[in-house]
Amino acid sequence: MYVQQQSNDGSERTMLRGFQEMFAQERAEGRAEEQKNTERERLRAEKAEKELAEWKARYELVLREAGMR
Repeated sequence: MYVQQQSNDGSERTMLRGFQEMFAQERAEGRAEEQKNTERERLRAEKAEKELAEWKARYELVLREAGMR
């Protein structure tokens, strides 16, 4: 079903087209947000790996200084 709508500038368009545009914009915004979340998670994982490596190095140093390695 197509419903015609008169817009402020005098042109006509169907409400269907308006909904299609709205949904397309929502999908694009959703994909952009998903990419941001993925990037944040990647950065968190990298930070956690770096911190783990630092703690492991400190642990090994303590063991060596204690004569346990």
